[in-house]
Amino acid sequence: MAIALVAAACGGGTADELALGSCDLAAALNEDGRLTVAAAIESAPPWVLDDDPAAGRGFEAALVYSIADELGVDTVEWTTVGRDEAVAPGGKDFDFTIQQLSITAEAEEAVDFSVAYYQVEQVIVGDPDGALAAVESLAELRDVPLGVLRGTTGVEYVDTEIAPGTPPRTFSHSSSAAAALDSGEIAGVLLGLPAAYAMI
Repeated sequence: MAIALVAAACGGGTADELALGSCDLAAALNEDGRLTVAAAIESAPPWVLDDDPAAGRGFEAALVYSIADELGVDTVEWTTVGRDEAVAPGGKDFDFTIQQLSITAEAEEAVDFSVAYYQVEQVIVGDPDGALAAVESLAELRDVPLGVLRGTTGVEYVDTEIAPGTPPRTFSHSSSAAAALDSGEIAGVLLGLPAAYAMI
């Protein structure tokens, strides 16, 4: 999974164009002198510490303040946005979102991503005494009820690499997936490695 910014203020630019600086983000801000950034509804380590991006602690929170410094912007205002809304077509009331979004072909048709700045391995989290305990191959995962986060490359991975008999359950947030795991509705959930550490 590749992690990237979604630049709402620079419509029409490709990732390469954004990386080369053809988009003057400072001039394209929704409000002069104010950088408005949408974090994930649930922000977890190492991306954001204590679910408080305004504190500037954690990889993504600190990165935003570095971007603000580079732009010469003194004020950073935070809001939150869900995965589906972040990659939906149309205008946004923030300048960009920074969260763990997978760069999928469908999402790239709707929004502009920065160049990926963090490559994340995907893992499956499950109860060590549950159905996953005996699994030793991808083929053996086909009969295990799994969950994935909606809008991530995990959905495609499960469909193509595991090809389960029953489609995986999709969740908007990792907390919902964790609750389904705890209740036994699913035996495992596919997540990026940092999110998996936060879950366990």
